Amino acid sequence: MARACHIEPASLTSVLNRMEEKALVERRTQKGDRRSFSVYLTEQGRQMALRVQQAFEELEEQAFAGVSEAEREQCLAVFRRVYGNLKEGER
Repeated sequence: MARACHIEPASLTSVLNRMEEKALVERRTQKGDRRSFSVYLTEQGRQMALRVQQAFEELEEQAFAGVSEAEREQCLAVFRRVYGNLKEGER
């Protein structure tokens, strides 16, 4: 999870701890191994995720207002290339 979120494992642990305290996620052990667990959204977490998704959709709509679909795709293509360049620099 930490790698997918581009953060350190210790940072992920503290984020998950805070999310668990706020009842947004719950951890469940896997197959009796107390060292291995999965993280699940609670109902409250799912509702929060939906609100966040809607907020990002509204922001994207606002950001691309008056921009044609072709211009939008071109902009996103440039961002993808820039991101790829930065990822290559990490190696």
